[in-house]
Amino acid sequence: MKNEGHMEYEKAYEIPIRLHHGTSLSRWKTIQTEGLLMNQKKLYREKEEDPRIFLTADEQNALYYGLKTVEMEKKLTELELKKYGIKKRKKDALILEIDTTRLDQKHIFLDSEDIGKQGWYVYFGNIPRDAIITRSVSNINLQGPVMKLRLETDMKMNEGHVKEDPRIVADALESQILKINKLVSEGKTTLIYDSVQEFIQAFLVKQMEYDQISTKGKFFPHILKEVLHRGLPVTNVKELEKYSK
Repeated sequence: MKNEGHMEYEKAYEIPIRLHHGTSLSRWKTIQTEGLLMNQKKLYREKEEDPRIFLTADEQNALYYGLKTVEMEKKLTELELKKYGIKKRKKDALILEIDTTRLDQKHIFLDSEDIGKQGWYVYFGNIPRDAIITRSVSNINLQGPVMKLRLETDMKMNEGHVKEDPRIVADALESQILKINKLVSEGKTTLIYDSVQEFIQAFLVKQMEYDQISTKGKFFPHILKEVLHRGLPVTNVKELEKYSK
Protein backbone atom coordinates (compact mmCIF):
# COMPACT_ATOMS: atom_id res chain seq x y z
CA MET A 1 0.00 0.00 0.00
CA LYS A 2 1.27 3.48 -0.88
CA ASN A 3 0.63 6.62 1.14
CA GLU A 4 2.05 10.10 1.66
CA GLY A 5 3.46 10.07 -1.87
CA HIS A 6 6.63 8.11 -1.13
CA MET A 7 5.96 5.67 1.71
CA GLU A 8 5.00 2.07 1.07
CA TYR A 9 3.40 -0.15 3.69
CA GLU A 10 3.69 -3.89 3.98
CA LYS A 11 0.65 -5.88 5.05
CA ALA A 12 0.76 -7.14 8.63
CA TYR A 13 -0.23 -10.80 8.83
CA GLU A 14 0.59 -11.59 12.46
CA ILE A 15 -1.11 -8.85 14.43
CA PRO A 16 -0.93 -8.80 18.24
CA ILE A 17 -4.32 -8.93 19.95
CA ARG A 18 -3.34 -5.87 21.97
CA LEU A 19 -1.57 -2.80 20.61
CA HIS A 20 -0.96 0.59 22.22
CA HIS A 21 -1.30 4.22 21.20
CA GLY A 22 0.29 7.21 22.91
CA THR A 23 -1.09 10.74 22.84
CA SER A 24 -1.78 13.52 25.33
CA LEU A 25 -4.49 13.56 27.99
CA SER A 26 -5.69 16.79 26.35
CA ARG A 27 -7.41 14.66 23.72
CA TRP A 28 -9.18 12.27 26.08
CA LYS A 29 -12.61 13.96 26.03
CA THR A 30 -12.70 13.84 22.24
CA ILE A 31 -11.55 10.21 22.23
CA GLN A 32 -14.25 9.34 24.79
CA THR A 33 -16.98 10.62 22.50
CA GLU A 34 -15.58 9.96 19.02
CA GLY A 35 -12.80 7.40 19.37
CA LEU A 36 -9.42 7.84 17.67
CA LEU A 37 -10.00 9.64 14.36
CA MET A 38 -7.68 8.97 11.44
CA ASN A 39 -7.84 12.48 9.97
CA GLN A 40 -7.40 14.28 13.27
CA LYS A 41 -4.57 16.79 12.94
CA LYS A 42 -1.32 15.40 14.32
CA LEU A 43 1.35 17.58 15.90
CA TYR A 44 4.37 16.00 14.27
CA ARG A 45 2.91 15.45 10.79
CA GLU A 46 2.97 18.23 8.21
CA LYS A 47 -0.15 17.34 6.25
CA GLU A 48 -3.49 18.78 7.30
CA GLU A 49 -5.15 15.38 6.92
CA ASP A 50 -3.34 12.19 7.87
CA PRO A 51 -5.19 8.87 7.49
CA ARG A 52 -2.73 6.98 9.70
CA ILE A 53 -3.08 6.05 13.36
CA PHE A 54 0.17 4.78 14.82
CA LEU A 55 0.13 1.73 17.09
CA THR A 56 2.90 -0.15 18.87
CA ALA A 57 3.28 -3.55 20.50
CA ASP A 58 5.43 -2.01 23.25
CA GLU A 59 3.58 0.03 25.86
CA GLN A 60 6.81 1.91 26.67
CA ASN A 61 7.01 3.13 23.08
CA ALA A 62 3.43 4.37 23.35
CA LEU A 63 4.36 6.15 26.58
CA TYR A 64 7.30 7.82 24.86
CA TYR A 65 5.19 9.18 22.00
CA GLY A 66 2.52 10.27 24.45
CA LEU A 67 5.14 12.25 26.37
CA LYS A 68 6.48 13.65 23.11
CA THR A 69 3.01 14.85 22.15
CA VAL A 70 2.63 16.59 25.52
CA GLU A 71 6.00 18.31 25.11
CA MET A 72 5.05 19.48 21.62
CA GLU A 73 1.72 20.82 22.86
CA LYS A 74 3.62 23.03 25.32
CA LYS A 75 4.97 24.96 22.34
CA LEU A 76 1.54 25.69 20.86
CA THR A 77 -0.28 29.01 21.17
CA GLU A 78 -3.92 29.09 22.29
CA LEU A 79 -4.94 29.61 18.67
CA GLU A 80 -2.92 26.59 17.58
CA LEU A 81 -4.42 24.48 20.37
CA LYS A 82 -7.87 25.30 19.04
CA LYS A 83 -6.74 24.30 15.54
CA TYR A 84 -5.81 20.87 16.88
CA GLY A 85 -9.12 20.53 18.70
CA ILE A 86 -7.59 20.91 22.17
CA LYS A 87 -9.71 22.91 24.59
CA LYS A 88 -7.48 22.59 27.64
CA ARG A 89 -3.79 21.80 27.75
CA LYS A 90 -2.91 18.83 29.99
CA LYS A 91 0.47 17.87 31.46
CA ASP A 92 0.02 14.10 31.26
CA ALA A 93 0.59 11.58 28.50
CA LEU A 94 -2.27 9.20 27.70
CA ILE A 95 -1.50 5.56 26.86
CA LEU A 96 -4.33 3.54 25.32
CA GLU A 97 -4.56 -0.22 24.96
CA ILE A 98 -6.36 -1.22 21.77
CA ASP A 99 -8.18 -4.51 21.10
CA THR A 100 -7.14 -5.21 17.48
CA THR A 101 -9.82 -7.89 17.03
CA ARG A 102 -12.32 -5.02 16.91
CA LEU A 103 -10.48 -3.35 14.04
CA ASP A 104 -10.59 -4.07 10.32
CA GLN A 105 -7.55 -6.34 9.97
CA LYS A 106 -7.19 -5.47 6.27
CA HIS A 107 -6.30 -1.90 7.24
CA ILE A 108 -3.41 -2.72 9.60
CA PHE A 109 0.07 -2.45 8.07
CA LEU A 110 3.66 -2.60 9.27
CA ASP A 111 5.09 0.87 9.87
CA SER A 112 7.78 1.64 7.26
CA GLU A 113 9.59 3.82 9.82
CA ASP A 114 10.12 0.92 12.23
CA ILE A 115 13.85 0.71 11.57
CA GLY A 116 14.58 -1.05 14.86
CA LYS A 117 11.81 -3.66 14.35
CA GLN A 118 10.10 -2.72 17.62
CA GLY A 119 6.61 -3.71 16.57
CA TRP A 120 5.20 -0.50 15.06
CA TYR A 121 2.01 -0.56 13.02
CA VAL A 122 -0.19 1.90 11.14
CA TYR A 123 -3.96 1.64 10.97
CA PHE A 124 -5.92 3.29 8.18
CA GLY A 125 -9.29 3.95 9.73
CA ASN A 126 -11.01 5.27 12.82
CA ILE A 127 -10.59 3.33 16.06
CA PRO A 128 -13.97 3.14 17.84
CA ARG A 129 -14.39 3.75 21.55
CA ASP A 130 -15.25 0.11 22.26
CA ALA A 131 -11.85 -0.98 20.90
CA ILE A 132 -10.10 0.97 23.66
CA ILE A 133 -9.68 -1.52 26.51
CA THR A 134 -7.66 0.37 29.10
CA ARG A 135 -5.97 3.73 29.57
CA SER A 136 -3.18 4.99 31.79
CA VAL A 137 -1.45 8.33 32.30
CA SER A 138 2.05 9.51 33.09
CA ASN A 139 4.12 12.69 32.82
CA ILE A 140 7.67 13.78 32.18
CA ASN A 141 8.37 14.43 35.87
CA LEU A 142 7.97 10.70 36.60
CA GLN A 143 10.60 9.73 34.03
CA GLY A 144 14.32 9.18 34.54
CA PRO A 145 17.10 11.39 33.14
CA VAL A 146 17.76 9.13 30.13
CA MET A 147 14.14 9.33 28.97
CA LYS A 148 14.15 13.09 29.47
CA LEU A 149 17.34 13.42 27.43
CA ARG A 150 15.93 11.21 24.68
CA LEU A 151 12.85 13.44 24.45
CA GLU A 152 14.90 16.62 24.46
CA THR A 153 17.16 15.33 21.68
CA ASP A 154 14.26 13.98 19.62
CA MET A 155 12.42 17.30 19.79
CA LYS A 156 15.52 19.15 18.59
CA MET A 157 16.06 16.62 15.80
CA ASN A 158 12.47 17.11 14.65
CA GLU A 159 13.04 20.83 14.47
CA GLY A 160 16.12 20.27 12.31
CA HIS A 161 14.23 17.99 9.94
CA VAL A 162 11.20 20.29 9.66
CA LYS A 163 13.40 23.34 8.99
CA GLU A 164 15.74 21.23 6.80
CA ASP A 165 18.67 22.62 8.79
CA PRO A 166 21.48 20.09 9.37
CA ARG A 167 23.13 22.44 11.88
CA ILE A 168 20.22 21.93 14.30
CA VAL A 169 20.56 18.14 13.97
CA ALA A 170 24.31 18.33 14.61
CA ASP A 171 23.73 20.66 17.59
CA ALA A 172 21.35 18.09 19.07
CA LEU A 173 23.90 15.32 18.55
CA GLU A 174 26.71 17.25 20.24
CA SER A 175 24.47 18.21 23.15
CA GLN A 176 23.35 14.59 23.55
CA ILE A 177 26.98 13.37 23.70
CA LEU A 178 27.88 15.89 26.40
CA LYS A 179 24.82 15.12 28.51
CA ILE A 180 25.20 11.33 28.20
CA ASN A 181 28.80 11.62 29.36
CA LYS A 182 27.62 13.68 32.33
CA LEU A 183 24.99 11.07 33.24
CA VAL A 184 27.62 8.33 32.99
CA SER A 185 30.01 10.24 35.26
CA GLU A 186 27.18 10.68 37.79
CA GLY A 187 26.38 6.96 37.66
CA LYS A 188 22.88 7.54 36.27
CA THR A 189 23.36 5.44 33.13
CA THR A 190 25.95 3.30 31.37
CA LEU A 191 27.35 3.57 27.84
CA ILE A 192 26.13 0.98 25.36
CA TYR A 193 28.91 1.88 22.91
CA ASP A 194 32.65 1.47 23.42
CA SER A 195 33.49 4.95 22.14
CA VAL A 196 32.07 8.28 21.03
CA GLN A 197 32.97 7.29 17.45
CA GLU A 198 30.73 4.23 17.65
CA PHE A 199 27.93 6.29 19.18
CA ILE A 200 28.09 8.85 16.35
CA GLN A 201 28.32 6.11 13.72
CA ALA A 202 25.20 4.42 15.10
CA PHE A 203 23.41 7.76 15.20
CA LEU A 204 24.30 8.53 11.58
CA VAL A 205 23.30 5.06 10.36
CA LYS A 206 19.91 5.51 11.99
CA GLN A 207 19.54 8.98 10.43
CA MET A 208 20.53 7.54 7.05
CA GLU A 209 18.03 4.68 7.23
CA TYR A 210 15.19 6.94 8.35
CA ASP A 211 16.00 9.51 5.66
CA GLN A 212 15.97 6.83 2.96
CA ILE A 213 12.36 6.13 3.94
CA SER A 214 11.14 9.66 4.60
CA THR A 215 12.84 11.73 1.86
CA LYS A 216 14.60 9.10 -0.27
CA GLY A 217 17.96 10.26 1.05
CA LYS A 218 17.68 13.97 0.20
CA PHE A 219 18.48 15.35 3.66
CA PHE A 220 21.02 12.89 5.06
CA PRO A 221 23.99 14.06 2.92
CA HIS A 222 23.67 17.52 4.50
CA ILE A 223 23.68 16.03 8.01
CA LEU A 224 26.80 13.99 7.27
CA LYS A 225 28.55 17.00 5.72
CA GLU A 226 27.81 19.10 8.82
CA VAL A 227 29.03 16.39 11.20
CA LEU A 228 32.28 15.99 9.27
CA HIS A 229 32.70 19.77 9.00
CA ARG A 230 32.62 19.97 12.80
CA GLY A 231 35.29 17.33 13.05
CA LEU A 232 33.13 14.91 15.02
CA PRO A 233 34.72 11.43 15.05
CA VAL A 234 33.08 8.80 12.85
CA THR A 235 34.28 5.18 12.66
CA ASN A 236 33.42 4.51 9.01
CA VAL A 237 32.90 7.54 6.80
CA LYS A 238 33.06 5.54 3.54
CA GLU A 239 30.07 3.44 4.60
CA LEU A 240 28.04 6.64 4.91
CA GLU A 241 29.47 8.69 2.05
CA LYS A 242 27.95 6.42 -0.60
CA TYR A 243 24.58 7.79 0.50
CA SER A 244 25.72 11.41 0.34
CA LYS A 245 26.46 11.77 -3.35
